[in-house]
Amino acid sequence: IIPAVPVHLAVEWLKRAIVSAGGTVQPVAIQETMLQFFPHPCRLTPSQLAVSHADFLCPPNCMEPEELCTYTKKPRPEPLYSLLQRVGGGFTPVIVRSRQFGSGVGGYYPEDLRTLYQRAVSHPDVPLLVGTACKCHGIVDGLMVW
Repeated sequence: IIPAVPVHLAVEWLKRAIVSAGGTVQPVAIQETMLQFFPHPCRLTPSQLAVSHADFLCPPNCMEPEELCTYTKKPRPEPLYSLLQRVGGGFTPVIVRSRQFGSGVGGYYPEDLRTLYQRAVSHPDVPLLVGTACKCHGIVDGLMVW
């Protein structure tokens, strides 16, 4: 799945899947005090952030090399998908790793969405931080599922 749309596709899919199964999903605001846990956070809504290791415009054909950033030529920081798994602040992180399928093209497998659903519904009444991230960039939503 290549989510080339201006929404957090994994979260939109998750919300529809939960509601279709008879559940309820509610956005949960990500408090200002939590922004310190995210690299270069950009608030999109009270419950959604775009986050990035980069404070510059990345090359469109980046293939996420293991050792060095293609732009800075410096060692890469910890992959964002790993970092987001440790964010707390009262939220339980549920992160989908976005993978490079081609030069500058990221996405995930359908099985990743099924796993996201199972993890989300296994934490009812707990604020979730649902995210999609590659090594450098991501988007996260605060959600409550029941």
